[in-house]
Amino acid sequence: MLNKCKNGKASSPADDILNKYLKCTKHIMLPIYKSLFNLILDTGVIPECWSMGFILPIFKGKGSHTEPNNYRPITILSCLGKLFTSVLNERLVQFNSLQNIINENQAGFRKSYSTLDHVFTLSFLQNLFKSQKRETICRIRRFFTLF
Repeated sequence: MLNKCKNGKASSPADDILNKYLKCTKHIMLPIYKSLFNLILDTGVIPECWSMGFILPIFKGKGSHTEPNNYRPITILSCLGKLFTSVLNERLVQFNSLQNIINENQAGFRKSYSTLDHVFTLSFLQNLFKSQKRETICRIRRFFTLF
């Protein structure tokens, strides 16, 4: 999991730890990270600085620098905190897969699945029922456009 961390990412002002540092020192620090992560799982206490996000405005590269709409916000999080959540997520995904907990039709938050398939199916059914002048049980609100 540590090898998947991308170099060149900003460090959080809360801990100043870079992904590059995590990767370069893994041969020494991996047992310490393991102990820390297990302590967090055992106690349920997550370091406060891991849940703090620092929002920075990034200029989009067009328009006036004085116009706020020409900036997009990015949130800087702790690299160590992101590593912990990645490890936790990977273990949960593996556990769910082995135990077959998640229904095959569940698409949200799953790799290689798309909720757009379900949106398409619901939209198709709604249009079909509407053309047959039949009532539908659910209503689809369009928050975004597919095409």
